[in-house]
Amino acid sequence: MRRLALFAVAVVFLMLLLPGKIVPTPPPVYAEPLSETTRQLLEKGLSVVEIDREIDRIAGLREETEKSIAQNETKLAERQLAIAAQREKAGRVLRAYYMGQKEAMLGVLVNFKSLAGLLRSWDLMDTIFEADRRTLADFNREYEEIRKGQERLKKDKDELSRVAADLERQRDRVAALQAEIQNAIDGSEDPALARKQLEEMQS
Repeated sequence: MRRLALFAVAVVFLMLLLPGKIVPTPPPVYAEPLSETTRQLLEKGLSVVEIDREIDRIAGLREETEKSIAQNETKLAERQLAIAAQREKAGRVLRAYYMGQKEAMLGVLVNFKSLAGLLRSWDLMDTIFEADRRTLADFNREYEEIRKGQERLKKDKDELSRVAADLERQRDRVAALQAEIQNAIDGSEDPALARKQLEEMQS
């Protein structure tokens, strides 16, 4: 018992000899974590920024599509004017084939005076018919180009309609998110702080 008392006195004596008092070290101070409401608010704010960027991208695509449609319409109008004369000429060629070709050949065979004259007449008719065939081929090629051009134009218009509809949906999403964010700010613990943090995240 006497030893215990002496030990206690010694401990007190040593503490008095120390240069300062022993003070417990306080725990480190960390930043206060964001509330769940504030965190969700900031995430939605970032979503609005991303949607705004997507709207800009779609708007650019829509402008490019409109320019492409305008160019195609101009080309189609020019082709249609050029093909009108070609169509009339092709009609004359068809009538010549189906109505006059046999009579012309028969006339050459009946009226030739010599083999050389027959061959010259035959070569001339063959040249004329070959030119007519090229005319028909040109007409068919032009017609096919017009048809394909119309198909491309239709696809471009359909794509433009799809892009425009997508743009409208994106705008609706932005409007809904902005309304939700505003409601969340108004109902947060500190609306001014929440608005400031949102602006910092979007800057």
